[in-house]
Amino acid sequence: MTASEQSSSRNESTSSNLVESSFKAKFLTMKSWKPSNTPSNRDRLELYALHTQAVSGDAFANIQHNSSVADKAKFTAWRNKRGIPSVEAMRLYINECDRQTRVYGNKIGNSQSTSLKNSATTPMNTPNQSSMAASNGSSEYGSILTPRGLAAIPLLCAASSEHREAYIVRMTNTNASNGWWCKQEPLCADPGTYLAIPETVLLQLSTWIESLALSYAQQIKFVHSFICPIHRVFLALWVQIILVSTLFNSAFLSMKTLLYGAKSTGVSIRQIFDEEIVPCGRAARGLCEPHQAVTIRLTGLILLPLVCLCDVAAVVGSGVVGLPGGAVVFAASAVLTWWYWLMILPPIGFWLLFFSLWAGSCFSIIELAGS
Repeated sequence: MTASEQSSSRNESTSSNLVESSFKAKFLTMKSWKPSNTPSNRDRLELYALHTQAVSGDAFANIQHNSSVADKAKFTAWRNKRGIPSVEAMRLYINECDRQTRVYGNKIGNSQSTSLKNSATTPMNTPNQSSMAASNGSSEYGSILTPRGLAAIPLLCAASSEHREAYIVRMTNTNASNGWWCKQEPLCADPGTYLAIPETVLLQLSTWIESLALSYAQQIKFVHSFICPIHRVFLALWVQIILVSTLFNSAFLSMKTLLYGAKSTGVSIRQIFDEEIVPCGRAARGLCEPHQAVTIRLTGLILLPLVCLCDVAAVVGSGVVGLPGGAVVFAASAVLTWWYWLMILPPIGFWLLFFSLWAGSCFSIIELAGS
């Protein structure tokens, strides 16, 4: 082993040890954590799954049939983390702990709360969060962070870029119970709520198609060639749902904050701009980049009005009227363009699905001809 390889190995070992020590310290901290608001079941399961994956590795194949509903939910959450290395799971656990403590807060006494508000420092530790709070005078407010949906868009775009040959190989080596779509869940709202209906319908339909292919035609390549374009279109539609949901959620939250104040909603207008509106526009603009799959680039073209809305709101917010004026412009634009998001985009989605069926038929014929 060369000197450089030995040095690299020592650095990796040191980094792993630091992550492990931070992971243990964070776990002890979370055991005594008393949130001011009750975390959702999904967030509780996320912490459990990441911690179990970090400590125990991949989940075993199946769970006992007589297990309770809670145990089955825990097992499903853990199984969804399959393949994540232990050190990476520790890092994800630490980040998720930090996110949840910011979102749900801490129960503290009045004297402690006063001292925190008067302190020059802030407990928030995300990038630019301290400077943001200082400039806005809102260090007592929580953080909405970048929504889970926006954070997942790069991963969905990467999944859409999977080559057809690689998709066929993956499908022929995947069991029906271990499909990709069956592991997914709504990202813009809690599962089971009305706001999660669009994502839930899309995920159930995608899971059903994938399950049929894996159950009855796992080794038949031309079937997977037919489904591959449909898979890509479903990913593009999911990205579209995430961005449009973020648009309306940001508009609603902006107006609610302006009318009732940041203390009522728990977030400031600057946070909404920095963590929802601006990232939403950036994510939509990134869909049109040359390296993206064709379906993703088409989605980017369809969502160019969203980029314009976010950019105009940001420009107005940086002008004389300030962020409140930018928030009003953004919310008004979202309301005035409702017809585009609710009446134009759905038919375009159906046409994309129709095109995917046609493309899938062509690919399956090519696959049959070459076999």
